[in-house]
Amino acid sequence: MPTGPMPPKYKVTKKTLATAGQVKSASDKVSRPPNTCTIYRKDWHSTIVAQIPKVHNNAASVIIGDKWRGESEEVRDVYKQKGADAKALHELNHPEYQYQPRKPSEAKRRMTKNKLAKIAKAQAEGEGEAVMQ
Repeated sequence: MPTGPMPPKYKVTKKTLATAGQVKSASDKVSRPPNTCTIYRKDWHSTIVAQIPKVHNNAASVIIGDKWRGESEEVRDVYKQKGADAKALHELNHPEYQYQPRKPSEAKRRMTKNKLAKIAKAQAEGEGEAVMQ
């Protein structure tokens, strides 16, 4: 007779049966459809990098943003149409897709070089103390 708490019961559906034993990865996640600004940035990023070598992505984004604000309504309308087309194509390819933003408690945090260095230093100091004891 087993001792301890019983394992949780799972609701069995066609979906859970179909995905049983499969591990979801980041590559399984459907990304959001590109919007107007994303498409514009993608079109211009390589040109800006070619014109200004060694430019950082943040600086390139600022340049592209200034360029976008200076564009005529005709150009903006072309990119608005591209965004609408991309959204329609995304809806056709992924009809079950629904955007689900992260909860604040699950917010993705970037690991900067400084944070990584602090963690490595703390771990090294912790190991050094363990060796000395």
